Amino acid sequence: MALLNGMLDGSAICLVFALTLLVIRPVFASGGAFQPTGAEREARVRLYNDLMSSPILQNQLVPLSQESPVEVRVMLNVYKILEIIEPRQVINMAVYYEFEWKDEGFMWNPADYANVSEAYLPYDRAWHPELIVANSAAEDFSLFPKPEYLQVKANGVFDITGGAIVHTHCYIDLTFFPFDHQTCTLIIGLLGHDIQVVPIAIQGELIEAVAQHVAIPAEWQVRNHSFTVGKSDNFPRVEYTVELDRASIYYLLCVLGPMAATSQLTLLVFWIPPASGERISFLMSIYVSTTLYLGFVGDTLPRKAYTFTDAPRMVLFMVFSIIECILVLIATIISMHMHAAEQKTVHNRRKLEKEEIQRELQGELNKEGMSPRQRNVNVMDLTVGEERLKEDKIHGDLSKVCFGENPSSEENRNQPTGGKERDRSKEYLVGTLCRKRRLVEKLSRYLAKRTHLIALCESDLETTESAV
Repeated sequence: MALLNGMLDGSAICLVFALTLLVIRPVFASGGAFQPTGAEREARVRLYNDLMSSPILQNQLVPLSQESPVEVRVMLNVYKILEIIEPRQVINMAVYYEFEWKDEGFMWNPADYANVSEAYLPYDRAWHPELIVANSAAEDFSLFPKPEYLQVKANGVFDITGGAIVHTHCYIDLTFFPFDHQTCTLIIGLLGHDIQVVPIAIQGELIEAVAQHVAIPAEWQVRNHSFTVGKSDNFPRVEYTVELDRASIYYLLCVLGPMAATSQLTLLVFWIPPASGERISFLMSIYVSTTLYLGFVGDTLPRKAYTFTDAPRMVLFMVFSIIECILVLIATIISMHMHAAEQKTVHNRRKLEKEEIQRELQGELNKEGMSPRQRNVNVMDLTVGEERLKEDKIHGDLSKVCFGENPSSEENRNQPTGGKERDRSKEYLVGTLCRKRRLVEKLSRYLAKRTHLIALCESDLETTESAV
């Protein structure tokens, strides 16, 4: 940034130097670049002696007349807008100026002085209007540094011509930023006695020649400019007004467009499944990006007391986007909490249904008159028994298949294996086979009932998620 400011100041100084070279003639104008010699030199010496010995110059008399005030002719034009500092509401411009006034006490006949038509007098000795920048943003209100000499012509016309860099205040209205229009005014005041300001027609050739080498910041475009003179409270002034339009395409493509698209993404968070766990991180990413955009725009705005009516509309849009993101975040947290509660309810409901089915099966087994060891059966045992009934071929030793007991259990392996026990086991198995089949059929009906209830719970859950 410091390097950029240095380059900007360097280019501005070169611009002022070029303007000064275009309009200021050398001090030794009549004799070219060299000192005059011979008769011309003697004539110039006599002219300077006569001018310096004039009572008007010695007493610094004001060129007043009884008929009219001092008439100062003014020409002012802005050649380059160097920078517009929006947070400080300051505009820096490079200007070209020309001031002329006439003092009949300094008139001479060029024929009496070897055709010398102009001379230079000390700036502090001759009267001149004090030129100030009335709305200056710098500590020094002077339009230009104090010169050493004033140019005077044979007809008594004094001339001050040159270029300067001025720093002025400019009220910048950012209500409709970045689609705003700004109007900045440069006010030059003339201090002195009774002065009448008269504008000079702008020299088009000089302006066109200099304007080829200057420009305005790419962010702005000049819509119009005007030059007026006026006087209030005996304070003559010159006002140069320039109207600017901001080139808003940059902010539209790089700030406002992405910001609008990002703010609309917050509504898509409800399409993310709650079980994925990405809702909160998605919203936080949008919130951070919106905050960064707001900080970027805030750095370009003036620090002043805004009201709701004159606050920049772009800033209000960003603030509302942040509020929208916060509200969506709160709604997402509530919906995820409701989803977790619903999942817990479904889990408890399934657990109760399982326990109910087990109690009903236990009651059916009690009605069949089974022993406590035989009634020690659960849903998984009966399911395995049904699968074995379908797959195994019952032949040979029927004691290998038992639906009431687990054949691989430690208790069955320790039982006696004599012929009498084997016969009794066969009789028991054949006698209870039909009852086991009926129990399996009942279990199948209970399982179908449970499957139906689970399907209902899942449909209720899907309805709740779609509503959230």
